[in-house]
Amino acid sequence: MRIAINFITIVTFLAVFCFVGCTKDKQHPGLKPEIMFLKTAELISSDTILAINQKVKIGIEASSKSSAPITQLTVISSFDENTTSIDSGLYSSEFQYTIEITKGLAETEHWRFYVKDRDGNYSDTIGLKLFKDENSGFGPIQSFENIVLGGQFNPGQGSFYSYETNHTYTITEAYNNQQLIDLLYYFDLVEADAHTIASPGANIDQAIYNSDLAPANWTNRTTLRFEYLPELTQEDFETCTNDSLILSNTFVFGSGKRKAKNLSPGQMYAFVSETNEKGIFLIRQRQGDADGIIQFSIKMQEP
Repeated sequence: MRIAINFITIVTFLAVFCFVGCTKDKQHPGLKPEIMFLKTAELISSDTILAINQKVKIGIEASSKSSAPITQLTVISSFDENTTSIDSGLYSSEFQYTIEITKGLAETEHWRFYVKDRDGNYSDTIGLKLFKDENSGFGPIQSFENIVLGGQFNPGQGSFYSYETNHTYTITEAYNNQQLIDLLYYFDLVEADAHTIASPGANIDQAIYNSDLAPANWTNRTTLRFEYLPELTQEDFETCTNDSLILSNTFVFGSGKRKAKNLSPGQMYAFVSETNEKGIFLIRQRQGDADGIIQFSIKMQEP
């Protein structure tokens, strides 16, 4: 009987110890994080009517209400019936976030935001809608025709391009003008990506260039994202005289691919920069591999 009482006492003590320990580790398990729109003169925080191509900024702030830091921000964008959700990792008890948006062709854009903390507690979801002004029209574009880039082992043709200057650069010239470089071309000898156009901010294997001047070693790396447009034809591209084609085939930067790969003549890709520059390029021809060339044309929104 004495042994049984001692056994019960030990079990009770362990249960209480476990409860106290768990409570200490997770002081406020049910308190969800708080999220709200930032309200300043340069930010919108409620439903708004916008003209096509009009730019606005949305800001949010979030804070943890327990000892658990916030570890995830989710941004959900819905363009009429098409929805994209992007999760971003972080680790902070409080933070502010701002996104710049250019109004597209959708009649209604719905932007929503929520956060999650380390304990799995979700905040409320906040959101606003952007409505298209029916009186707005399309904007002008700029065209860059028949750009030629060489593969990484082509000794006579640069592999790097800037649409700001409409100029091609060798790897040495590109290294010395990092802030200008938007696109680059190489033949992938490491993965099965073959003929690839990317931006300096992409995850390009060091072995591609095998040089200290490779983009992985740059301090200023512009990043673009890409989406393949298999439904578009070359005629669509050639007859494009305003940004309607670009806007109807664009995407949210965070949802795009880092590279346009396995490229062949006739293919088209949409691209979006980290500063929200948008355009489309058409592959016109391709010769050789790492020592060859690729030729393409770009149409993009005027800045």
